[in-house]
Amino acid sequence: MLEQQVELYQEEGKEEQETARKVAEQDVSIEAGIGNAALLIETITGDPRIMGILAEKGYNEEVFNEGRTLLENARSAFASRAAAIAAQRYASSRLAGTEISAEKAFTDFRLVARAVFKDEPEAFSALNLKDSLPPNRSQFIARALTAIENARLEEYTGRLSRFGCDEEGLAQVEASISALETTDAGQNQLISDAMTATAERDAAWEALSGWVSQLRAVAKTALRDKPDLVKILDV
Repeated sequence: MLEQQVELYQEEGKEEQETARKVAEQDVSIEAGIGNAALLIETITGDPRIMGILAEKGYNEEVFNEGRTLLENARSAFASRAAAIAAQRYASSRLAGTEISAEKAFTDFRLVARAVFKDEPEAFSALNLKDSLPPNRSQFIARALTAIENARLEEYTGRLSRFGCDEEGLAQVEASISALETTDAGQNQLISDAMTATAERDAAWEALSGWVSQLRAVAKTALRDKPDLVKILDV
C-alpha cells in the first residue's frame, strides 16, 4: 500500500511538472508573439514605401491605430495576468505556513483533550477526537472550529482548563484556525482572479494574433513583386 501511495505521489508530481512546463512555454510564446507584432507594426508604419502599397489594400493609418490598440490590450493583459499569477503564488506560500500552524495548534489541543476524555465517547465525538485530521482543508477548518466551540461547553471547559486548555488557550487555537480560513478564502479568490486574467490575456492575444495574421497575408500578396520589401518584413 505504501509503495502504491509513493508511486501515486510521484506520478502526480510528474503531471504537475509537465503542466507547469507547458504553461511556461505558452507564456514565452505569447510574449514573443506580442513582441513580433509590435516590431511588424513599427517596421511597416516607419517605411513610407510599404505604407503606400498597403494603403491601397485598405491598411491606412486608422487601421494601424486599431492594430496598436490591440497590441496595447495584449501587453496590458499579459502584464496583468503575470501579476495575478505572482500574487497567487505568493499567497500559496503564505497559506502553507498558516496551514501548518493551524494543524499544529489543533493537534496539540486534541492530544490534551484525548488524554482528559480518553474513556468518554461522547466527548470524543463532540470534540472531533476520534479520527485523524481530514486531508480536505475546508473540512479540517469546519471540524476544528466546531470542536473548539464545543470545548467551551460547560461539561468540557472546566476539565480542559485544568490541563492548559482554558479560554485563552482555546482562543489561540481558534485564532490559528480562523487565520487559515481567512487565508484560504483569499487564496481561492486569487486563484479565481488568475483564471480570469488568463482568459483575458488569451482573448487579447487571440485578437492581436488574428489581426497580425491577416496583415501578414495581405502584405505578402501586395509586396510579392518587391522582394526587397518582403525581406524587410519577413513575410
